[in-house]
Amino acid sequence: MGRSKGRLRRLLSLYSDNICSILMKTSAYRRYCLKMARVAFWAVLVILVALFISYYLDTPVPEDIPEQLTVKIIDASMRTYKHLIDGMVKLGLTNYFSPLDRKIADWFILAQMTGQPWGLSLTADQTLRINDTRIAGVRVVLYEPVSTYRSDDRPVLIFMHGGGWSTMSVDSYDPLIRKISRESGVVIISINYRLSPEFPYPAPLEDCIKVVKYVTDRTEEFRIDPFRVAIGGDSAGGNMAASIALHMREVIAMQFLIVPCLQFLDFKTTSFVENTYYFHDSINNPLSVVFVTNYLGVSPVHYEDFLKNNHTSLTLKRSQFAAMVDQRIWMKSEYVRNKSLIENLNTNADFGNEVLSNRIEKVLTDPFAAPLMANDSLLGNLPEAYIVTCGYDFIRDDGVMYAERLNTAGTKVIHRHYRTGFHHAWFFPHGPLKIGVAVNIVSDLVKALRKRL
Repeated sequence: MGRSKGRLRRLLSLYSDNICSILMKTSAYRRYCLKMARVAFWAVLVILVALFISYYLDTPVPEDIPEQLTVKIIDASMRTYKHLIDGMVKLGLTNYFSPLDRKIADWFILAQMTGQPWGLSLTADQTLRINDTRIAGVRVVLYEPVSTYRSDDRPVLIFMHGGGWSTMSVDSYDPLIRKISRESGVVIISINYRLSPEFPYPAPLEDCIKVVKYVTDRTEEFRIDPFRVAIGGDSAGGNMAASIALHMREVIAMQFLIVPCLQFLDFKTTSFVENTYYFHDSINNPLSVVFVTNYLGVSPVHYEDFLKNNHTSLTLKRSQFAAMVDQRIWMKSEYVRNKSLIENLNTNADFGNEVLSNRIEKVLTDPFAAPLMANDSLLGNLPEAYIVTCGYDFIRDDGVMYAERLNTAGTKVIHRHYRTGFHHAWFFPHGPLKIGVAVNIVSDLVKALRKRL
């Protein structure tokens, strides 16, 4: 009996040892598998991140721009914003040009300019007195340099922001306007006009005119020299600044037009053709023509008509208005990289959507909506113009042609062309994405404000 119990204990002990050994091996195998799974997970994650970064940074950047990586990051950020909004719209979380869309646009711009999507505190700057207020019922931000605050004859620049009349705000321009006001010593009033498509032309322009008229009628109240009132803006804001110069030439000392959009007749310009290859899915995206349809009060379903120049009739293509943007007359070949574009301009005028053209012809040819439509008598005797154009901007030619037409009409023009610049390059004279061409654009603008005002 005792021997049987001993054998049983030995057998149980043996089986127990075997089972423990198997369990230990199994546990070790599991740990090994888990370890390899973690390695595989991180390897796949790294590969995916690398592919993601490679995709976003794999974009053509002009070879003569020195800061290749920086500009690729700027482009990638703009595309990320676009993809984010596209995704949110598909999920039903927002709509294009909604308040949320516009706020996110501001965050992206501020993050690029300052590294902080929420921007800068209005009270943190010791060199400026900054007041977020209203003038003539329109929200504005007033920037007053401390160095000249007590003066009674200060120069002022009334500024209209860009964004295609449809997006962006005084908030997204705040860091840039601070820098210009601080370094120039000029008071700047930045206007937060109403946006399209909710408020198409002329509503945004009317807001800007109201502010300019209020300020120029009350220069003593603002302690501003009535002979040193300038207006300015970039892109869509440049359009409205040029329009206000046409409206109110008697009270404006100077107009500053930064990469302005000035006409809606021709979307086959040399700059549109050669520059949409660069930044194609961001700032030079051909779909940006939707901003134009928004401003003109046209359904966005017609954007392809605009891109193909099918939005103008045969009659309009052969009219005196077409001659005002005729690149054979007004576009200097020195600004065009691909000379064959200017040498072989397509002058085919045998097509056009007559119904659409007849419906929108009045606004297309309105010089206060599209200043390049102004005739020579209207362009003559205007305030001196300081015009900035950029080589890789898809609306470069608008500014170039306007400078030529103003010169011909007898208005004094200072035309600054930045060969390696692109449409919103001037946003980056400082901050984490600082680029040389932006430093030059803003530095030259500050010098002009100091000298001319």
